Amino acid sequence: FDGQLNLGEHTYVMGELAFSNLDYNTFSQLDKVETSPAWKLTANSSTEKLRLNLDLRKLDAKFFPVGGTTSNRGRSRYEKQYQDEKFDDVFFIGETIQKETPTESSADVNVQYEPISGVKLDAGLGRTAEFGIRNSEFGIEEDGIRKDTINQNFRRGIDINIPKLPKFHTTYQESTNLKDGHEDYRKTRERFDITHRIGKVNLSLYDE
Repeated sequence: FDGQLNLGEHTYVMGELAFSNLDYNTFSQLDKVETSPAWKLTANSSTEKLRLNLDLRKLDAKFFPVGGTTSNRGRSRYEKQYQDEKFDDVFFIGETIQKETPTESSADVNVQYEPISGVKLDAGLGRTAEFGIRNSEFGIEEDGIRKDTINQNFRRGIDINIPKLPKFHTTYQESTNLKDGHEDYRKTRERFDITHRIGKVNLSLYDE
């Protein structure tokens, strides 16, 4: 079920509610079919110079869309989550094995401001919470250990694209991982890009 409420020419609120039925044992007529919900709410407002976006969503632990797996229930969502929170995790905590899907909830706020033509400033805050049996690190079994994990992320960027001048772009990201209320680790990543075209030659310089 989905719907959209327009609050103005450039402002709207959109919501979606979904349910999945999952039969864990199709050979048995005694087991109960699990019905689980998921929902999301998106709000967007924009003016000539300012854009604001809010995204809220929650997935029950036993909600599975058609084609979903325990490690990927929503491809577009997990791609964004990797960009904002999970980047470089393999170098810090190694490979993890998804033993059981948790109940997930997330909240993201993004703001973009264009003070003058060709200059854009953007910032974002996000929070993802997972409740339930967590992953086993490095393949080590942790049966019965339940851990709640919260990821908090911050991002800001500057993009300058003025005709005849070099293009400049910089981004900064910070992600903090909390387990059972205690900070587990914090990561930061920053990148600078400068590109400029001279005749038929495109020059590029970046640092990360």
